[in-house]
Amino acid sequence: WKKLFPCARVILNYRNDLAGQVKSGFYSGSKVEDARKRTENMKRVFGNSEMQDRIFDLPLESFSLAKFNELLKWLGFSGCSYRRVAHANNNGTYKDGNNSNLVNGTCTYGLST
Repeated sequence: WKKLFPCARVILNYRNDLAGQVKSGFYSGSKVEDARKRTENMKRVFGNSEMQDRIFDLPLESFSLAKFNELLKWLGFSGCSYRRVAHANNNGTYKDGNNSNLVNGTCTYGLST
């Protein structure tokens, strides 16, 4: 991985609540056991990778202002922080468009490989 993609960063995003995941729009109709297998396989593949220092674990249940600001720094941005976490599907709909003015400061990028 590191030879082919020296600057790659991987964000592992999944749900710990597998029953909730199979009820969500994208996985609607899936079985809990299938969701468990997919999640375990993803964690196994990336967990055994030589890129451990390039993987950010972000389950849905960890979404918080602190976690997203940690992600921002991990990605190599400085000089800015999030004000709040954007929410794209409030109440099961994608019509909540109040996702403006989310960042404090001016982001600059400076990640070394």
